[in-house]
Amino acid sequence: KAEKIWYRTLSTYLTSSSTYADTRDASIASAKDLYATDPGVCSGIAAAFSAIAVPPGAATCGCPGPAAYRLRLSRRAGIPGWRRSRRR
Repeated sequence: KAEKIWYRTLSTYLTSSSTYADTRDASIASAKDLYATDPGVCSGIAAAFSAIAVPPGAATCGCPGPAAYRLRLSRRAGIPGWRRSRRR
């Protein structure tokens, strides 16, 4: 798993001017992209960067907070119902 995460981090997120903090955030994003259903992978990446004293950045392993979702009332077949949709 580490190889896939590192390859995605290098090929998708990092640039020649990226810092260690950028690398931590990019690695966490890559872990979430590839292994969203396994939160232990993301936590392991974050722990590895913490172990080498790279401070936490903007990326986190937790699920998005309530602000990431909104509820919409929709009418299907004349029956009102709530549907959860992800904000973009």
